[in-house]
Amino acid sequence: MRFILPCLALLLLTAGCIDVEQEYTLNPDGSGKVVVRWLGSPFDIGDKSAEARAKSLLKDEVTKGEGVDAWKDVSCVARDDGKFEFKGTAYFKDFALLKLNNAGFKMISLKATKDAAGNLVLVNEPAKGDAPPKALSDEEAKRKLKDERAQYKQSKPLIDGALSELKASTKINLPGRVGAVTNFKKAGESSVRLSLEGKTVGKALDDLIMNDEWMLKLLKSHGGLQGDVPSDDTLNERIFGEKGPVRAVTTGELKPLFDYEAEASAARKAWEEFAARIGAGPVGPAAQGGDFKSLKVSGVRFVHEQDSERGLGHESPGMTVSFIGDLPGRVLKVKQGLLKKAVADTGESVLPSDDFSRTIHFVHLSNDKAGVSFDVKLKMPPAPSKGLKEVSGVLTYLVGGKTKETDLGFDELKAGAEGKGAKITKIEEVTGSGEPQQTLEVQIEMSGDLVESVVVKDSTGAELKTSDGGSWSSGNETSKSLTIKGKFPAKGRIVARVYDDLKEYEIPFKIENVDLLGRPLK
Repeated sequence: MRFILPCLALLLLTAGCIDVEQEYTLNPDGSGKVVVRWLGSPFDIGDKSAEARAKSLLKDEVTKGEGVDAWKDVSCVARDDGKFEFKGTAYFKDFALLKLNNAGFKMISLKATKDAAGNLVLVNEPAKGDAPPKALSDEEAKRKLKDERAQYKQSKPLIDGALSELKASTKINLPGRVGAVTNFKKAGESSVRLSLEGKTVGKALDDLIMNDEWMLKLLKSHGGLQGDVPSDDTLNERIFGEKGPVRAVTTGELKPLFDYEAEASAARKAWEEFAARIGAGPVGPAAQGGDFKSLKVSGVRFVHEQDSERGLGHESPGMTVSFIGDLPGRVLKVKQGLLKKAVADTGESVLPSDDFSRTIHFVHLSNDKAGVSFDVKLKMPPAPSKGLKEVSGVLTYLVGGKTKETDLGFDELKAGAEGKGAKITKIEEVTGSGEPQQTLEVQIEMSGDLVESVVVKDSTGAELKTSDGGSWSSGNETSKSLTIKGKFPAKGRIVARVYDDLKEYEIPFKIENVDLLGRPLK
């Protein structure tokens, strides 16, 4: 059970009084969908109108969650009673990677695995903390007991207020018949339900925090009530009714409950357009060839003189034309381009004579991956010229579709460790961050175009929370840096998510009949 005390008060204050309902439908491979509805008044600073606040909450729900392939039937409305109601259906390829936002409210972390017999095992498994807890001695725990209780009492008015209207209900439709369950309730032959109410949670906390045996055990093992407190059988009994883990196991054959790709594919197409309208996602599907939707000159720059001997002037004489364009869809990366033709309105070529100048080296990709800006360098137009008759060429871009996970073959996470075509070049402490942090750098024998992301997992296979520290790539070699709060565990794995169907396309560009400022010639 993911409790953060006394920070639980802040979490519930941010999420506000909330009533959450979720219904999952799982397939044996971990794909599935979840219908989400929550009703509440999430905390916000500002003077937005109710309509603007509803739009903001909707965008938060679909952008702050993780692991969602596509949303369907999404809405968020402001009700007459001052509360907001969100509804939506989320499709996910991997239940293990799914993290819904739910207005910032999180109290359980369900995971699905398979046992040795192939049965699906559903269990509450809190995410790993950024750093392992500091265990306390008997004497240290006794000294800290009073402080922890005092902090809880100080936070109690906020906690009680938020818990008073808290309700959370989760139903899971499983791909097999329900077998053994603890704390889940059977909701049919192949469905289970888990429910909790804030008042029950509050009463359980009140009782256990005044229980010396329970508190001292927790303090000695975990160091305090702050952080990711592990799921506790005694706490589960007070909240859900049974002393034991939150767990459900299927029995018998597993069968898909629905055709994931058929439903998700249709949802993706509709979702991309909707997401673009609310500023929550990329514009349109991936580009698969075609022409620019639009292309225009955004500016022109002239350089007449350069004195390279004295280091004056950083550009050689000539004319630079800047472009902005909308691609036919989303792309992964624009590699480079080539200027093929450049003619002044006098008919004279202004195409540079050398290959380097004709190559477009830097193309900037928009945030939504569907637009570009780039410059082309031309020779200075002749004196009688009033404009350009034609400037044309091609850009080369990459489109990445499905990804697959490639284990890089590490058992230990230490500097110098070698895996399969990979090496950990360094693990070092981050200085000046104000809190303990480490950075890990891994070098991979793979083109950077192929690598979608790199993740670190602990010895149990749980993905660690890291931040991107940057990357570089040259040829068939890529280096990736990841930073974690606390320290990386001694044992673990590094996994690269790699595009397995990367495709390359060329897109032509051309502008005609513009004056020397880039405006249409009259």
